Amino acid sequence: MTLRVIRRIFGWTSTILASILVGLLWLGSVYGGRIEGQFFPVVSGTHITRAQVTDQFSTRIWGRAMKERKCSFDRIEWYIGTPDAYAFVDLHIEEASKARVGGGFGFGPWSIKLTPEEIRTRSFATVFHRCHPFWVTETRFYP
Repeated sequence: MTLRVIRRIFGWTSTILASILVGLLWLGSVYGGRIEGQFFPVVSGTHITRAQVTDQFSTRIWGRAMKERKCSFDRIEWYIGTPDAYAFVDLHIEEASKARVGGGFGFGPWSIKLTPEEIRTRSFATVFHRCHPFWVTETRFYP
């Protein structure tokens, strides 16, 4: 019913263009943050400078990275596995909250429920930032 009314008012061309626009907006809201983060990362060059075993399942880490864009931090998620098959890992940020502007920065201590070997060989992290009102930008943080 609604589609019929729109076709009568605006014609076929406008209806098709409006449908394409709605589809693109939906795709942007679902995949826009991931695509933006691949081509325009917020953070890059992350490397762990120090790892300290805290117990048989946890490691405290420190590191350095480069903030490329001025966006507001939303959250970070650490995973074990591969991007196709993964599980979330407990991450506790032990450092004080701070606003990071552009440029190089240090981080840590962060406590991760993984061994140093698992961090190096079987884990990855994604950081989420708010750069604009359209979506949350996802950037591969580690490795």
